[in-house]
This record gives sequence, structure tokens and C-alpha cells, in this order.
Amino acid sequence: MYRAKLTSAILVCFTVFLAVPAAFAVEPYYSILQGSTSQNETHFTVVSRVQDKLTFEIAPEDDREAQKPASRLDTYPGSSWGVYHLYAKNLDSKTSYTLRVFDSAGNLADERIFRTLDSAKKNPRVGVGSCMLRQLHNAGLWDTLYSKPNRPDLLLLLGDTNYLDRDNLFWAEPPRSALQAWNSFAYSRNTLNLYFYKELVPTLSIWDDHDAGGDNVTPVNFKLMPEIRKVFDSYFSNDEIPGWVERGPGLAKQLKVFGQNIILTDGRSFRDLEPSSPQFGAEQERWILERLTPGLNFLASATPFFGKYIEKDSYEFNAPNAFFNFIDELKIRSGELQSKIVFLSGDTHFSEIQKIEPDYLGYGTLEITSSSIHSMGMAGHQYLKPFNPRRVTSTGSHNFVLLEFGSPEVRVRSIVSGGEEKFNIGFSCEELLL
Repeated sequence: MYRAKLTSAILVCFTVFLAVPAAFAVEPYYSILQGSTSQNETHFTVVSRVQDKLTFEIAPEDDREAQKPASRLDTYPGSSWGVYHLYAKNLDSKTSYTLRVFDSAGNLADERIFRTLDSAKKNPRVGVGSCMLRQLHNAGLWDTLYSKPNRPDLLLLLGDTNYLDRDNLFWAEPPRSALQAWNSFAYSRNTLNLYFYKELVPTLSIWDDHDAGGDNVTPVNFKLMPEIRKVFDSYFSNDEIPGWVERGPGLAKQLKVFGQNIILTDGRSFRDLEPSSPQFGAEQERWILERLTPGLNFLASATPFFGKYIEKDSYEFNAPNAFFNFIDELKIRSGELQSKIVFLSGDTHFSEIQKIEPDYLGYGTLEITSSSIHSMGMAGHQYLKPFNPRRVTSTGSHNFVLLEFGSPEVRVRSIVSGGEEKFNIGFSCEELLL
């Protein structure tokens, strides 16, 4: 009797399994990143062995009218790794889609769920992070970021997404060739949980020194940088989408999403080329001023803008005269447009919020630094730096920062692995930006 009941139960379970298709026919296998995204368009990069010869399709949740996304394969001479660039249009932000990956035999090899950006979404969430050393990969932190209470609608990576000088963790050495850099990016893409979640999050990025070759490298002291910049651009998906993502000088870009104006600067491509504009270059500084809009603006850089007190790599500390000239230009332009600027940055290996004096822009503002996701450092190490009177709060733990947009308040939350909050502070134009 018991055996008969057990057999019946097994048959029922098996029948149900056949009748209800699994949410995912296969587990994530390839390194996939959703990049530039608007309400109706999106881009992806997929890293694979060149020999795999992949094909793709995109299907809406009801499985009707699957489309073949436009695709191209970027390769590098001498490497077995390639990067597929995919582009899909005529999408709907109210619909969930599946990106399917097929191998050379036509078999389903991977599939991911994604959405486009809903410009009308209430209370959108933007993640900000930097410094991702693959040998110190913190899988738990990525899992926390992608959990429902924290998952961002958009993720901004502010530099050091890969440490090209740390292929050997214990011996820092810049890459000897762009081929080495190409393979190093492939290894990071195939290590980090970021690229293997079943539900994708649109992600935009800028680079910093370790992405470009090593600690404090510049185009002046490291001649491979222009070639490595092309490598960086191949692995990420920072493509233009008019009205949503506009490219600027180097890897700079302007994002207009969720009613916010976000300017991501390239603080590495033009470093030390012009004495009067040693961080961004004169052309990019003009572009930044042109891209400011009335109301609230977020101006982001891989390295901090303000930093004289902590004596860390920052525009203010490295080149104070040029920095003050740049800030004066921001102040004038901000006054003309009746705009306010909040600064975003990475690099420091600790996250903090600094309250910036009204003397600089004519109103008090903030610099929000998010670092590191997983790199060298330890809890509390920010207190080993010189005292910073601008600091409102900070954490030295591996963490990411979330910007949660409400009306009229923006909340800034620092989260560590497991979901603990290291800080949670709200600000509004009416209060902190007077």
C-alpha cells in the first residue's frame, strides 16, 4: 500500500513538472551584462569563447513575436575570448523579456530575464559602486545587491571594474600588452556574480586607473592607455541612445533617466595632458558645463572631486588651482541655470558622505563616495586617514551605495553583505542644498 501511494505521488509530481514549464530551462552560463537602456531600446554584451559561435533571440513574457537582436562579435588577435554586442529595439517597459542564447548547434545554452527602463516609475533606485578586484570577489555582497529589497533599477560602476595590474594578486605590474588586458577583462567577466544573475540590471560604467593599466597611470606615463580604452569599451555596453544616453569626450556620458540628469565623467583619458585642466581636459570641462540642466544634477567621477583633508587622490588635492577654477566655472553655470549639483565618486576604498561648504558653489551640497565593492581595505580603515571635518558618515567595509529617489527626498544607503545598513541618510534640495 505504501509503495503504491509513493508511486502515485511520484507520477503526479512528474506530470505537474511536465505540464508547468520551468522558469528557466537552463542555468546562467555566459557572462552577460545589460548596458545602455531606454524605455524602448537596450544593449548587451555577452562574453564567450570565439569558437562558440552564438546566436540570440529576445522573446516577450507571453512568448509571442520573438526578435533577433542586432549583433556583432568583437575579438582581439591572439585571444580565444570574444565579446558579442547585442542591440534590441521596439521594446515596452511594461513587459518582461527573455534573452536566449543558442550554441552553434542551435541548443539553448543560456537565458536571462530583463526589462527596459520605465521613465514614469515612482521611487526608482540607482546603485553606485566602484573597485572590483576579482581575486577578492565578494559573492555575498553581489547577492545582497541583487536581492529584492536592494536591487537597483540602474547600476553605475564608477571605475576600477578590473585591476589590470593585479593579474598576480601579490605582485602589482601593469599589463605588457593590450592582449593581456583583453584577457584580463575576460577573466573578470567570468568571475563576478554581477554577470551571472538570472534577472539583469541596466549598467553603465566609467573607468579609472586600474581599468587603464595600474595605480595612477595616465596617458603621459603609460602609452598603452588609448588601446586599453578600446578594450574597456568592448567589454561594457555604454552605447548611445539619443535622449537617454549621450556620449561625451573619452568614456564620458550623460544619462537622463527617472527625471534625473547624471553626468559620468572620464577622469583618466585626459589626465595630466593639459596643465590648466589636468583631470578632465579643457574640452571635457566645457562639455560638462554644457550638460548641466536646471534643477538637480549628479556629477560623477571615478576619483573624488573634494579630498584635501583626507589627502587621497582627488581633483582638489592633486591640482588645487585647476580644481578651484573648475569649481568657479560650475558655480557660474549653476547660477545661470538655477541648478544644483551633487557629486558622486569612487576609488577611496571606503564609502562616505561629505558635506561641502556653500563657499564653493554658492550653496551647501554633498559628495557621495561609494567604494569598494570588493578590493583591498578593511572595516574602519578610513579612520587611519587624516581627520575630515566634511565627513557626515562613512564605512570601510565592502559595500555599495543606493540612491533611492522619492519626492522630495533622496535617500542614500550604504549596504554590506547580508543586508546590514552602514548608513542611511536622506537629503532634499530644500534642506541640504541651500
